Amino acid sequence: LDDLAAARSLEDLHFGNAVWPKMDIESLQPLADAQSIRSLKFEPRKIVDNRVAPIVQLAKLEQLAFPPRMFSTEKIAWLKARLSDDVNADVLSAVRMLKHPIPRDDKKLDALVIGKRKPVLDSVQDATRLQKYLDTFEALSQKFLSDPTVPEPE
Repeated sequence: LDDLAAARSLEDLHFGNAVWPKMDIESLQPLADAQSIRSLKFEPRKIVDNRVAPIVQLAKLEQLAFPPRMFSTEKIAWLKARLSDDVNADVLSAVRMLKHPIPRDDKKLDALVIGKRKPVLDSVQDATRLQKYLDTFEALSQKFLSDPTVPEPE
């Protein structure tokens, strides 16, 4: 990623673990120099410094995608509060509804809660639990939106 500073006209960037399943990235910091990026998708196994702040520096960003369990819910809420509302990103929400529910016991798991170590729930049977996740995410987003000086959560 260090070579991105020289990529002055790069608009779409997609990198991940398709070739190297154990792909670890030291940091997303080199992205901050690639100011022309409009669409960013990344899927590494791990980001060593675990920071999302460099994404905020992409002023032209329109689309963003990364694994829904890559970062904590707090980091994702912070990122949502710092990015423009024009950025199209399913991962900047509390829950992603699955197109194909996962049958398990007497449940149909269809609601993936966004964030590290978060569950997949049945939107009908687990409605109360799901609402708690939604409320928590909204409260975090509002907290970070109301105070732009709050640094990225650890």
